[in-house]
Amino acid sequence: MGRSANCSPNWDNEDLVPARGGVAAGCIIWMDFTIMVYKALALVVAAGVLHVVPAFALQPAEKAAAPAAQPTAQPTAQPIAPPAPPPPPAPVVKPAPVWSDPEMEKVAQSLTGSWKSNAPIPTDGAADATTDVVMSIVPVVLADVPNALYSEVAHTDALNRPYRQAIWQLHRAGGKVRLKTYELRRRNGRMESLYGMWLAPELFPELKMGDLVATLDIVLNPSAGGFTGTTLHPYPTATGGALEMTSDISVAGDTLKTADRGLGADGKIVWGPAKGKEFAFTKFEPSVKVTRLEGGVVVIDYSTKFEGEVAKAGEMMTVDYAGFTEDGNMFDSSFERGQPFKYSVGQPLIEGWNRAMANAQKGMVRRLVIPGPLAYGERGNPRAKIAPNATLIFDITVHSIEPPPPPPEPVAPPAPPQGEQPAVDPQMAAQIAEKERLAKEKEAAKAAEDKAHEGHGHETPPPK
Repeated sequence: MGRSANCSPNWDNEDLVPARGGVAAGCIIWMDFTIMVYKALALVVAAGVLHVVPAFALQPAEKAAAPAAQPTAQPTAQPIAPPAPPPPPAPVVKPAPVWSDPEMEKVAQSLTGSWKSNAPIPTDGAADATTDVVMSIVPVVLADVPNALYSEVAHTDALNRPYRQAIWQLHRAGGKVRLKTYELRRRNGRMESLYGMWLAPELFPELKMGDLVATLDIVLNPSAGGFTGTTLHPYPTATGGALEMTSDISVAGDTLKTADRGLGADGKIVWGPAKGKEFAFTKFEPSVKVTRLEGGVVVIDYSTKFEGEVAKAGEMMTVDYAGFTEDGNMFDSSFERGQPFKYSVGQPLIEGWNRAMANAQKGMVRRLVIPGPLAYGERGNPRAKIAPNATLIFDITVHSIEPPPPPPEPVAPPAPPQGEQPAVDPQMAAQIAEKERLAKEKEAAKAAEDKAHEGHGHETPPPK
């Protein structure tokens, strides 16, 4: 059940078409040229660097947004303490899912969790490629889609980059519970802002029915320890040369089995397991850690090898990052620029980033969900097209943490070229000339006085 009834086999197609379905699915800133010495102007200009600032780095105007306190006269009476600033508004957390009937709730509970394939399964887009995969499923609350679950499928060694996403909906038709699958109406059927949100379903963003494309509808039947289900009829598809596809699913305890099959014009299986065969998954706990910080910040750490110690204030951290708003808009990405961001730990960035990265280590692969009050708050960030109080999502890879750079050595002004006299200020030249004139006059007067004394010393004393 890993393929879509309305998908293209080309995952890199730029068109906004559903990709796959089924149940197994900075800103250039101004340059400051400082002239230290007139003769060094060319050297200073040559040293200017075009600098890219991430959208989450606070600009000088933003750092000074709060007005400075003005000095006041000392009161004669005991001063009254100013009122404490109001706490930031709490992040909006959705209520727990509510199911239309107990049978739907039972089906949802049996599906919820992470499931790992018991053996490598075929990979879309490659004839003979197989891989171990993990499918994660969680109930989510969507106003337009009652009884909804979110599903994502990823390779076991890349859980932070799922290659398939879907919304499942439980509903009743003909007296039976059915499982309807939807693709995301996005390029390649993927929406990066949702990656990993099965770990924090209370923050799952709102999706409208217009954001989804229905693909399959599976009729479910109770069975020992769970349920089984199959599509009532084949659905159109364009994957792998097939014209239609069918999908089967069953859950019993900690085992989930699926079978998506593509059918050719003659009704024969083009791809998928042979009739009577299935792909089996077993429920397990993935090595992914989720931490909820004060203020509503959620930190998701994927299993990686950390190196060194936790970053300290003043040290230089180099990271790659991508930033998203909840609607899937990528407002900034060093990954796409091919230019990692290097910054001094503790420099002013948005508050949610500072809190979440306080314990960063080399090698971390981390996702942050930062509520609006700890991002750009009421002011938003028009430069990056971030609305007021918008929740931000960041994917971060920490490449290195290095000691702070040594202070720069003082630079002596360059000597003037040989044979060329440095320019002298006219006023200063006049002062020097005047001092020289006065010095010569004083020297001449002293010489005359000495000569006069010398003549008197050789005169014949008067007779007695």
